[in-house]
Amino acid sequence: MDKLERVARAICVARGLDPDADSGEGPWVTRTRSMGMAQSFSRERDAWPNWRLFETEARAFIAAHKALTEDA
Repeated sequence: MDKLERVARAICVARGLDPDADSGEGPWVTRTRSMGMAQSFSRERDAWPNWRLFETEARAFIAAHKALTEDA
């Protein structure tokens, strides 16, 4: 697990969410199913864990932390 994921998971937990639960916000994908000669298509969301919703905040936190801890 990289630093970004660790921080995003921590923010997620601080907000009262299970980091591994499906957020319902994953990208839309088209699925193809073959049934003999026929094909069917469906649009569904890929499962995305809740922690992925906090990646932008985690990037900002990491950048701010780096700026505060670097020697000037």
